[in-house]
Amino acid sequence: MKILFIDPPGRVKGLNIGFAFLAAVLKKESHEVKVLDFNNRYTENQEKILKKTLDDFKPDIVGFTLLSLSYYTCMKLINVVKKYHDCTVVVGGAQTFIEQEQLLKDNKNIDVVVIGEGEETILEIIKALEHNIKFEEVKGIIFKKGKKNNKYRR
Repeated sequence: MKILFIDPPGRVKGLNIGFAFLAAVLKKESHEVKVLDFNNRYTENQEKILKKTLDDFKPDIVGFTLLSLSYYTCMKLINVVKKYHDCTVVVGGAQTFIEQEQLLKDNKNIDVVVIGEGEETILEIIKALEHNIKFEEVKGIIFKKGKKNNKYRR
Protein backbone atom coordinates (compact mmCIF):
# COMPACT_ATOMS: atom_id res chain seq x y z
CA MET A 1 0.00 0.00 0.00
CA LYS A 2 0.93 3.63 -0.38
CA ILE A 3 0.97 5.70 2.80
CA LEU A 4 1.34 9.48 2.94
CA PHE A 5 2.14 11.03 6.30
CA ILE A 6 1.46 14.70 6.84
CA ASP A 7 3.06 16.76 9.58
CA PRO A 8 0.84 19.85 9.92
CA PRO A 9 2.34 23.24 10.68
CA GLY A 10 2.74 24.12 14.33
CA ARG A 11 4.75 26.33 16.63
CA VAL A 12 7.39 23.74 17.49
CA LYS A 13 9.71 23.06 14.56
CA GLY A 14 11.81 19.98 14.04
CA LEU A 15 11.63 16.59 12.40
CA ASN A 16 8.81 14.27 13.36
CA ILE A 17 10.59 11.23 14.77
CA GLY A 18 7.28 9.34 15.01
CA PHE A 19 6.97 9.31 11.23
CA ALA A 20 10.52 7.96 10.99
CA PHE A 21 9.59 5.00 13.21
CA LEU A 22 6.38 4.37 11.27
CA ALA A 23 8.10 4.67 7.88
CA ALA A 24 10.80 2.18 8.93
CA VAL A 25 8.19 -0.38 10.00
CA LEU A 26 6.16 0.12 6.81
CA LYS A 27 9.12 -0.01 4.43
CA LYS A 28 10.27 -3.23 6.08
CA GLU A 29 6.90 -4.68 5.05
CA SER A 30 7.36 -3.35 1.47
CA HIS A 31 4.89 -0.48 1.70
CA GLU A 32 5.56 2.79 -0.11
CA VAL A 33 5.85 5.78 2.23
CA LYS A 34 6.03 9.52 1.64
CA VAL A 35 6.13 12.34 4.21
CA LEU A 36 4.78 15.81 3.52
CA ASP A 37 6.38 18.14 6.05
CA PHE A 38 4.25 21.26 6.38
CA ASN A 39 5.72 21.95 9.81
CA ASN A 40 9.22 22.74 8.57
CA ARG A 41 8.72 23.23 4.83
CA TYR A 42 6.02 24.24 2.35
CA THR A 43 4.60 27.04 4.46
CA GLU A 44 2.68 28.60 1.57
CA ASN A 45 0.22 27.14 -0.94
CA GLN A 46 -0.38 24.10 1.25
CA GLU A 47 -3.64 23.09 -0.42
CA LYS A 48 -2.03 23.26 -3.87
CA ILE A 49 1.01 21.25 -2.73
CA LEU A 50 -1.20 18.70 -0.98
CA LYS A 51 -3.47 18.28 -4.02
CA LYS A 52 -0.47 17.75 -6.31
CA THR A 53 1.03 15.22 -3.89
CA LEU A 54 -2.28 13.33 -3.71
CA ASP A 55 -2.61 13.34 -7.52
CA ASP A 56 0.97 12.17 -8.07
CA PHE A 57 1.40 9.67 -5.22
CA LYS A 58 -2.20 8.37 -4.98
CA PRO A 59 -1.97 7.12 -1.37
CA ASP A 60 -4.28 4.47 0.05
CA ILE A 61 -3.82 5.90 3.55
CA VAL A 62 -3.10 9.44 4.66
CA GLY A 63 -1.84 9.70 8.22
CA PHE A 64 -1.63 12.83 10.34
CA THR A 65 0.13 13.56 13.60
CA LEU A 66 -2.05 15.64 15.87
CA LEU A 67 -0.68 17.96 18.53
CA SER A 68 -2.66 20.56 20.46
CA LEU A 69 -0.84 23.46 18.76
CA SER A 70 -1.62 22.15 15.28
CA TYR A 71 -5.18 20.94 15.95
CA TYR A 72 -7.16 23.35 13.76
CA THR A 73 -4.65 23.35 10.93
CA CYS A 74 -4.62 19.56 10.97
CA MET A 75 -8.43 19.47 10.75
CA LYS A 76 -8.35 21.78 7.73
CA LEU A 77 -5.73 19.63 5.98
CA ILE A 78 -7.79 16.49 6.63
CA ASN A 79 -10.72 18.16 4.89
CA VAL A 80 -8.48 19.06 1.93
CA VAL A 81 -7.39 15.42 1.63
CA LYS A 82 -10.97 14.16 1.49
CA LYS A 83 -11.95 16.96 -0.91
CA TYR A 84 -9.45 15.76 -3.52
CA HIS A 85 -8.79 12.10 -2.81
CA ASP A 86 -10.65 8.97 -1.73
CA CYS A 87 -8.53 7.28 0.93
CA THR A 88 -8.48 6.22 4.56
CA VAL A 89 -7.52 9.07 6.90
CA VAL A 90 -5.72 7.96 10.06
CA VAL A 91 -4.88 10.33 12.92
CA GLY A 92 -2.38 9.64 15.69
CA GLY A 93 -0.18 11.61 18.05
CA ALA A 94 -0.25 13.10 21.51
CA GLN A 95 -3.60 14.90 21.16
CA THR A 96 -5.44 11.67 20.33
CA PHE A 97 -4.97 10.56 23.96
CA ILE A 98 -6.95 13.58 25.10
CA GLU A 99 -9.55 13.96 22.35
CA GLN A 100 -10.26 10.31 21.50
CA GLU A 101 -13.90 9.96 20.31
CA GLN A 102 -14.31 13.76 20.16
CA LEU A 103 -12.06 13.78 17.08
CA LEU A 104 -14.60 11.74 15.14
CA LYS A 105 -17.32 14.17 16.18
CA ASP A 106 -15.22 17.22 15.30
CA ASN A 107 -14.30 16.02 11.82
CA LYS A 108 -16.40 13.60 9.79
CA ASN A 109 -13.45 13.05 7.42
CA ILE A 110 -11.38 11.17 9.98
CA ASP A 111 -11.73 7.42 9.48
CA VAL A 112 -9.48 6.05 12.22
CA VAL A 113 -7.93 7.45 15.41
CA VAL A 114 -4.90 5.59 16.78
CA ILE A 115 -4.60 5.58 20.56
CA GLY A 116 -1.11 4.66 21.74
CA GLU A 117 1.96 3.64 19.81
CA GLY A 118 1.31 3.34 16.11
CA GLU A 119 4.00 0.98 14.81
CA GLU A 120 1.97 -2.19 15.31
CA THR A 121 -1.40 -0.56 14.89
CA ILE A 122 -0.67 0.90 11.45
CA LEU A 123 0.26 -2.57 10.20
CA GLU A 124 -3.01 -3.95 11.59
CA ILE A 125 -4.96 -1.15 9.88
CA ILE A 126 -3.27 -1.92 6.56
CA LYS A 127 -3.94 -5.64 6.97
CA ALA A 128 -7.61 -4.89 7.66
CA LEU A 129 -7.88 -2.72 4.54
CA GLU A 130 -6.02 -5.19 2.31
CA HIS A 131 -7.97 -8.25 3.46
CA ASN A 132 -11.40 -6.71 4.16
CA ILE A 133 -11.08 -7.37 7.89
CA LYS A 134 -13.44 -5.35 10.06
CA PHE A 135 -11.88 -2.55 12.08
CA GLU A 136 -13.38 -4.19 15.16
CA GLU A 137 -10.54 -6.69 14.87
CA VAL A 138 -7.88 -3.95 15.04
CA LYS A 139 -6.63 -3.14 18.52
CA GLY A 140 -5.69 0.36 19.64
CA ILE A 141 -8.07 2.36 17.46
CA ILE A 142 -11.30 4.32 17.53
CA PHE A 143 -13.36 4.51 14.37
CA LYS A 144 -16.77 5.60 13.22
CA LYS A 145 -19.23 2.94 12.18
CA GLY A 146 -22.55 4.37 11.15
CA LYS A 147 -23.58 6.99 13.68
CA LYS A 148 -21.69 5.36 16.52
CA ASN A 149 -18.05 5.69 17.52
CA ASN A 150 -16.43 2.36 18.30
CA LYS A 151 -13.43 2.07 20.56
CA TYR A 152 -11.04 -0.84 20.60
CA ARG A 153 -7.89 -0.86 22.73
CA ARG A 154 -4.97 -3.14 23.42
